[in-house]
Amino acid sequence: MHNVRCGSLRISIGIFITSLCAFLLLITALPGSRAAAEGEKGKSLIAVLPFSINADKDLGFLREGIMDMLMTRLYWKDRVSVVEKQRVKDAVKDISGPFDLAKAGDIGRRLGADYVLFGSLTIFGESLSVDATMAPITKSDEPVTVFVQTKGMESVIPEINTFAQKVNSTIFGRSVVEPEPSGRVVQARSGQDRGGGINPNFTVYDSDPERTSFWKSRAINKEVMGIDIADVNGDKLNELILLEETSVSVYAFREGTIARLATYDAGDGNRFVWLDAYDINGNGRAEIFASKASGSDISSVVLEMEGGKLKAIVKDSSWFYRVINWPGQGRILVGQQRMVGNHTGEVNLADNFFVRGVFRLAWNGKDYREQGQAPLFDIKGVYVFNFVAGTLGKDLTPYIVTVDWYEKLKLLTMDGQQVHRSSDVYGGTLNLIKTAENIKTETLRRDSFFVPSRMLIMDVDKDGSNELIVNQNRSTTLGIAERFRAFSDGKVAALSWDGISFNPIWESRKLQGCLSSLQVMDLDNDGNDDLVVSLIQERGASFMGKARSAVVSYKLEQKKENVK
Repeated sequence: MHNVRCGSLRISIGIFITSLCAFLLLITALPGSRAAAEGEKGKSLIAVLPFSINADKDLGFLREGIMDMLMTRLYWKDRVSVVEKQRVKDAVKDISGPFDLAKAGDIGRRLGADYVLFGSLTIFGESLSVDATMAPITKSDEPVTVFVQTKGMESVIPEINTFAQKVNSTIFGRSVVEPEPSGRVVQARSGQDRGGGINPNFTVYDSDPERTSFWKSRAINKEVMGIDIADVNGDKLNELILLEETSVSVYAFREGTIARLATYDAGDGNRFVWLDAYDINGNGRAEIFASKASGSDISSVVLEMEGGKLKAIVKDSSWFYRVINWPGQGRILVGQQRMVGNHTGEVNLADNFFVRGVFRLAWNGKDYREQGQAPLFDIKGVYVFNFVAGTLGKDLTPYIVTVDWYEKLKLLTMDGQQVHRSSDVYGGTLNLIKTAENIKTETLRRDSFFVPSRMLIMDVDKDGSNELIVNQNRSTTLGIAERFRAFSDGKVAALSWDGISFNPIWESRKLQGCLSSLQVMDLDNDGNDDLVVSLIQERGASFMGKARSAVVSYKLEQKKENVK
């Protein structure tokens, strides 16, 4: 079992409860409140479903309050009516889990509604998000959606009110104040910029802690283990690629939301362990390299978008694939294979699970094969998924940074000599590879290992020096069990190398759950890089309910002046 907890609420909830109760007393006394509750017959009928509340406390009062508020705000005498609240509650009482479009639409049809409104409120850390949809059932209108993130429980009421105004204006032509577009990033007050051009959401040790700026996707009912961003269909726009357990999905980012374009399922029930996307074969569309182990064999695939579908141009490959930035060569494809044959004892350790040597691969018209007989490098303890290479700080000497067995960072020279080993742990994930089929309790370490998250070496803040970008999840199991893990929260850190040790330059705010992967690319196609992370909020074990993940993106606000 892997526990991924939702966010915790602070003392501000008490103040918020008092304010909400007073507000609900007020709206039930307003004209139209009684009509909304009774569901008077009108030109259009709306079914307002109870919102899903994702938090670690019982916030049933908030669910009731949101329903009451929306019913009151949407009722319009002689034009719009709402289904009686008790009828809605009776219709959904035996239905578990959050509502999606299909499930909500079915409920709305059973209630005889023309529209159905559903959504969720998620609380993570000190922040919260509101995700809501108004979908037509018998009408031809386009769905109206809103997704916002903000800070503080006191902002729930204004955000729900804004959504109601948007529905009234867009669908019913009712004269209201125009809200901001859906999927917007809510920017809090900002003080003096003391972060060296870094996103104000990041903790720069003397910066204003009140500043926030981020985007979060809708909930994804899978464990998202990996992400990448690339132009996979040749439209000159980047798409978001997600590794979703046994499948790979491509999403378009448009107007603040993501829409799924295509999905490829492995079909064998085995999970993928790594994802990269880059145009290696030079046809103008990025290939998707999805690595997977099936039992004792590697069965990786390479996918391309063709005709709006993901098609495998390579199946059951014996390579674990990785796209890396290699000093002097730029972005290249590398690969590594695993040991085969009968082996016992130490061969099952992570160090010996792979065939020695990471090779550069190239497209030969039919497959991706190694270039030459010699590997790109062969360093004990460094395998295809646990390293990154490049220069750090002002030093122009390239290094290899690797995450070792105990998730400590090791700084190595290009020939494998250790320069430094960190005291803190980084790179932890829930992404497990089993190295043997028959697992024995006394040899767990030899039968499995966890694949770390992607690391990056790049100059994020444009100050002329490269930083190491790495995730850092906080464990609740303290490394007691080899194959059991749980993380309470995670963050991204930018570390500098000063010639003696790694030191934090900035850190993102904590996100509740397991931060499983990261990438720095232009997600929203505005010409500026974004820090994009995948977050597993709930595991998918049958006794815990459905899995839930999200993608979170931070704008990387860079210095305007050129670095000389």
